[in-house]
Amino acid sequence: AVWAIIFRRVEKYLDCGYGACYLKQEAIAAHAQESLLHFDATRYKLISWVVMPNHAHFLIKPISDFSLSEIMKKYKSFTAHECNRLLKRAGKFWQEDY
Repeated sequence: AVWAIIFRRVEKYLDCGYGACYLKQEAIAAHAQESLLHFDATRYKLISWVVMPNHAHFLIKPISDFSLSEIMKKYKSFTAHECNRLLKRAGKFWQEDY
C-alpha cells in the first residue's frame, strides 16, 4: 500500500538523524522520558520506549477512559512547552501527527 511506502521513507529519514535533533541533548531527552513515565499505570500502561535524537517511539496501552489521541495530545503539548522552555526557544517542537 502507498501509506506503507510513505511510512518507511519517513522512518528512514528520521532514523538518519536529520532535523534539529533537540532530543540529542541529555536534559531534553530526560524530560521527554520523565514525562512519558509520569502517567505510566494511570493513563496508560507503558510497554516500551526509546528516545531518538529527533523523535521518540513508545508502545502504550491506554487505561480506562483515556483515548490514544487524548494521551498523545497531552503528552506532546506538555513536552513541547517544557522542552521549548529549556531550550529558550518558541515554535513547533513535535510533528503534528503521531
